[in-house]
Amino acid sequence: MSAALGSGDFLRALMRAGRHGEDRAALLAAAVATAGDDAPRGLARTWFSASTDEQVLILRTLAVLPQPERFTDIARDACRSSMTPLFEAVALDNAYAAAWFDEHAFNQMVLKVLSLGCDLRRVAGLAGRVTPSLRRAVLDFHAERIAAGRAVPADIVLILGR
Repeated sequence: MSAALGSGDFLRALMRAGRHGEDRAALLAAAVATAGDDAPRGLARTWFSASTDEQVLILRTLAVLPQPERFTDIARDACRSSMTPLFEAVALDNAYAAAWFDEHAFNQMVLKVLSLGCDLRRVAGLAGRVTPSLRRAVLDFHAERIAAGRAVPADIVLILGR
């Protein structure tokens, strides 16, 4: 396995280097390219030992890594997280989920965006991923909110229409 992603030390060095996010993202992409077939295992090991800031960097970089489809487990883990910065890093202003999540994972992410009150307009690629299944799930969400006497997010029209 490439030493670049072996223990998480590489990513920590990038965080301490004082580089800007774009520089760190480029260096992480280069390390993933160097790691080749070992990249998913190495990045997963790094992910689980990383700080929240480091994990956010990883999530924001996933879409530009070589063969990004290899890293869906990391992104899905972030979507299940109760840590808002991790969820937002993958769900908002990040094209990764729209490009690589299967329908179920994408729909669950969108429902969590709605549940947390995040801005649906920030879900990259949403318009291209609206399916009958997502519409049904959002209709159920809408009905549950009404039944509970809770407000319904106004941007729900992005999925349901007006």
